[in-house]
Amino acid sequence: MASDNKIINGKVQMNERERLIQTELRARAGGLGSKLKTLFGLQIAILGLAAIAFIVALCASGDTAEDAFWIILFSAIASLVCSVIYCVTLMSMGKYDDEFSGAGALFIAAAICSCIKSFFGTGNGIGSLFSLISSALSIGYMLKFSTGMINSFQAICNGMADDWESYKKAYLVATIGSIASVVVVFMPGLYGLGMLGSLCFAIMGIVVGIWMIVLLYKSSVEMKAFSTSPIDTTKRTPGAGGFHNISVGSSRPSSARITSTKTSMSRAEAIKKAEEMRQRREAKASGSEVPETDAPAKPDLDKEQETIDMLKKYKELLDSGAITEEEFDAKKKELLG
Repeated sequence: MASDNKIINGKVQMNERERLIQTELRARAGGLGSKLKTLFGLQIAILGLAAIAFIVALCASGDTAEDAFWIILFSAIASLVCSVIYCVTLMSMGKYDDEFSGAGALFIAAAICSCIKSFFGTGNGIGSLFSLISSALSIGYMLKFSTGMINSFQAICNGMADDWESYKKAYLVATIGSIASVVVVFMPGLYGLGMLGSLCFAIMGIVVGIWMIVLLYKSSVEMKAFSTSPIDTTKRTPGAGGFHNISVGSSRPSSARITSTKTSMSRAEAIKKAEEMRQRREAKASGSEVPETDAPAKPDLDKEQETIDMLKKYKELLDSGAITEEEFDAKKKELLG
């Protein structure tokens, strides 16, 4: 069985298994931090290229029209390349949390629908349909990505999980508000109210978009800081959280670990009790009296219940990842003789 936590100077010292979990958590946080920094840089690049294309298109006239065309074309191609890299990076983050893989798939589907919409244009039914599908997929992508970030920061017990939760709620409000405003525009007598709502929620959408870019940068910094911070051996590991497939421990948070305060039986005591139980079973099977032992006089039911409690405690240790299946089976055989 893995070594138990020790109490030194009133502080609980983590065992070796928890130390290994902490080490792997830091390694994964460092990898995720690098991915987030890449996403942040790509977001900035895409926005910058879009701004250049927009400004050039506004200023183009006469002799500069041809030059403007090539600049706009270059910006479009560069934005497409950045989007492809963004998608590949997003899909590679699936090893940290499954939500990132789902977000990447939705991002690809939304991009494909957007291309189809551009091909047909928005002036016909097919183009409008793919425009709606692309918008719905984009909403799903953003919600899944936010959930992945929340899960990841819960793994390291960082307050950034609350920031991403707040962002997710704000994004939902801006999205639902924009949709509702568009519907109100087409209602009799509510055109002005709908237009005002559309303007307000459009501004809110821009603010939320900027907020996401800021959160991406801040999240990359926080993940990197956690990956390089020293391990505090006086604290229990927060568990794997959103980082699944931790190979050295359970993916459950520490709150799911053992909370029992009973003192563990020594090996000698466990062997002795197992022997007593074996003798009682043999005596019962042969119909003879149960042999007396030099153990303190207790009812048989109390002794059996104490052994059952020990088995439950080892089962909890197995479920929490503190011991392996083989260690549990060995201890079970030891207790039951």
